[in-house]
Amino acid sequence: MSDKLHETIAQVGAQGCCSKVEDLYAPPAKRILARLLPDFLIKHKLTATELLHRAEMLHRVESTGTMLQFVVQQVAVARASSENRPVQEIIREFNKLVDGVIAKVHNAKRAELFVETPANKFGAIARKLTKHPDGLILLNSALYLHLRDAKTWNEKTLRLLSILQAGRTEGGVLLCGAVDTIIGEILATPAALADLIGSRNTFGDSLIALLHYFLNMKEEAQMIDGEALPQLAQLLPSLPLSRAAMAGQIIDQIYSLERLREDSLDNEMRMFRDVATLVRSGIGDALKSEDANAALELRSKRFVTSDSVVTGLSNSVLPDEKLDWLFFAEDCVCGERNKQILAENAIRIAMADSFKTRFQVSSLPLSRRLQRLVALSKAASRSGFHENDRKQLAAIFDAMAFDLAAQSKLFEVIEARTPNPVDKALTLLKLHEAGTFTEGRLAQKVRDLMIGYMATPGFLASYIKRVKADPAGAVGELTEQMQKIGLTASDVRELLAA
Repeated sequence: MSDKLHETIAQVGAQGCCSKVEDLYAPPAKRILARLLPDFLIKHKLTATELLHRAEMLHRVESTGTMLQFVVQQVAVARASSENRPVQEIIREFNKLVDGVIAKVHNAKRAELFVETPANKFGAIARKLTKHPDGLILLNSALYLHLRDAKTWNEKTLRLLSILQAGRTEGGVLLCGAVDTIIGEILATPAALADLIGSRNTFGDSLIALLHYFLNMKEEAQMIDGEALPQLAQLLPSLPLSRAAMAGQIIDQIYSLERLREDSLDNEMRMFRDVATLVRSGIGDALKSEDANAALELRSKRFVTSDSVVTGLSNSVLPDEKLDWLFFAEDCVCGERNKQILAENAIRIAMADSFKTRFQVSSLPLSRRLQRLVALSKAASRSGFHENDRKQLAAIFDAMAFDLAAQSKLFEVIEARTPNPVDKALTLLKLHEAGTFTEGRLAQKVRDLMIGYMATPGFLASYIKRVKADPAGAVGELTEQMQKIGLTASDVRELLAA
């Protein structure tokens, strides 16, 4: 038995619970019961609340001997440790409580207090029981008598939803609370949830389906007649316990060791990115931000292990393609440390000799190589890497681009081949528009050249004549283009006035 469960049991005891029979019907005690008897409850398609109101099921637990003894012992051990009391003393106390529950249910059954009730009559019954001292127990007993022959979790949930829809106005808080409790317990049972979601191609598909229902995304979720989840999704905002249970299952499934999909690492990461996007959109009172972020970050660690990174990079041959994969991976993972691991790999690749060789020794035209460096620089700037890492990567790409331009004498060639300042400026603007210059030293070089060309006497007149536009239109177009390379409208006016 896990230490976490023992801690939970101890906390329930410390809160004063389980000192009388009624305390065993309280939510904390029922959660512990569900944890201690999962196989029995799943086998008979029961929730903990249902078990506590079904005489024949309590009799089965009691008659096995070892099953009931196991529950009592686990509770006693946990409470004895936290309360510094003898285990046997707590066992005797708890056995008396269990006997009280069993006697209460059997006596009620013999007195025929639990009767068969049609779905449309529960509202009236709940209204009559609102002020009864045992009103909730009697209502629950009627509910579970109505549910006892349901063959599947889906059928059971559909019956509960029908009861709620037919009587929520008349039944008020008591009926809504009773139905919400049992649906919440169903949703908190992994086997039950799997039955409700149905068969999916992958574990990730099931998780995304669960998120669609949690968010009530009708356009995405499968809305099939006879399935409970589509109906539940519409009522979920008014069922806080059910909503919290579904949120808890979302977190648990993110923590699960099962892969979202197994066909490829990249496809699994893409699916995880979709999951993370949906989770973030659902953060609120039920799906807590701290819980969601912790779960997403932990699962992300699987994508940044040494083996995963090696696998992802091995699908690419060229160093710039490896960088593409790292930027892709960064967009998929969550957590600052996970992103830092990817950034370290990206910087290592960008600084390697193989990266320099890729651009310096290439049959590709210079403009294509420079444009590729611009694309990498923009990808680095858009990434979620730490600001220092983004700046370092951008500086590496800019330095490489600047060196390539210098080695190929790009600007000298433009100077030699174009006859006048206007044509030189237009050539640079065309290259800039094509995404040829990285931001940094190379872009600054272009700005300096443009300033020199525009400061040439007669530049504006020649420009207007060259572009064949009216003066106002020509100035406006030139100003807009200059702003794209980093000069302000004021800079342009001053240069043209000079």
